[in-house]
Amino acid sequence: MTRAELQIDDRGTRYDAVRTSVLHEAGTITVEYDKTKPEVRLARWGRAAGFAVSYQSVQAAMVIVNGMATWTDGNQMVRAYPLQPDIDNEDGGLELEILLGSKPPTNGFDFVIDGADNLEFYRQPDKRIPDEFPNMRVPDHAIGSYAVYHQFNMHHARSKTNWGCGKAFHLYRPKAIDAIGVEQWCSLEYANGVMRVVVPPRFLEQAVYPVRIDPTFGHSGNGTSTGSYNLAEMVGSVGTVGAVDGDVDSIEARIMDSGSTLFKGVLVNSAGTAIETNGVTPQASVPATFAWTQAVYSTKPAVTASTSYFCCVIGNSYVLDIRQDTGPAASGFYNTAGTFTTPAAGSPTINTTRKSVFANYTEAGGAAASLLRRRDPMAHMLVR
Repeated sequence: MTRAELQIDDRGTRYDAVRTSVLHEAGTITVEYDKTKPEVRLARWGRAAGFAVSYQSVQAAMVIVNGMATWTDGNQMVRAYPLQPDIDNEDGGLELEILLGSKPPTNGFDFVIDGADNLEFYRQPDKRIPDEFPNMRVPDHAIGSYAVYHQFNMHHARSKTNWGCGKAFHLYRPKAIDAIGVEQWCSLEYANGVMRVVVPPRFLEQAVYPVRIDPTFGHSGNGTSTGSYNLAEMVGSVGTVGAVDGDVDSIEARIMDSGSTLFKGVLVNSAGTAIETNGVTPQASVPATFAWTQAVYSTKPAVTASTSYFCCVIGNSYVLDIRQDTGPAASGFYNTAGTFTTPAAGSPTINTTRKSVFANYTEAGGAAASLLRRRDPMAHMLVR
């Protein structure tokens, strides 16, 4: 991610940077910069969810230097500035850096996270190809990172907040960079409201100071890793219909074409044993780069209130790429019982991959909604 221009409004004790999400009806993205201490507050969906992150080893008031919010205390400085949108983070992000003037007494640097009670932090795999998911590729900047999802708000009612997939942020793998440009990956740990960046001690001993440590917070609405699947592999996630029956309009996924040119959406019952009546969409084209893409039903399958379903996709050749993160148990669906021509239900493998796939449906009475993958099998709805 590349640096963006700092555009802020003075709000007395803080500066606010507010912009509208590029996702339809997803509200505003806000970053609040505290004038009195090194703390920023990240908020999504019109301030409906987010958290404050602070570095309490520095005690100083904020000044703006070279277009960055800056807090300086003796031999340490904290800097914060916005980042441009990219394919992983459609609403940009935030860089929150520590600058060390000399070798510190510790190689662990703690950031306190407060107010994240309605968010969940899911640690991502510690290697590029996880042993348990050989079809998954984790980019270097996401190894050992954390995907942050809302606990339950994953829905979009027309003319109301679009919670999308419920993903709020991604806490990326940090780097340490010394004064002559030598870089070193660091590890990231999160527990009990503390995010710790751990720098290899040897790097701190050999570095030319000052050294910059750069935790990155992405405003991400989709999975950061990629799952690659062939025509015999049907994959998806679980969602639960809300309080009203409805008819599914389409299956939507964050996918791209790496050889496959077509895909279908498939709606499967909660046991994974049967495709719902009219549950297979006509084929649709796969984009050349990652994008939210719909396979639209010609005859809409009915869904029942308060009932769970698997929302799945299958491609016509190797390889269909789909964005995903890892999450809790029962987050993902994997099945090889059928083909692209004739998808079939079987005895699926239920795993911890949170795939970026859901199904749009229309509630009885005309309201629109979406069936979305979620943190557990009793998933909430994404209303479209």
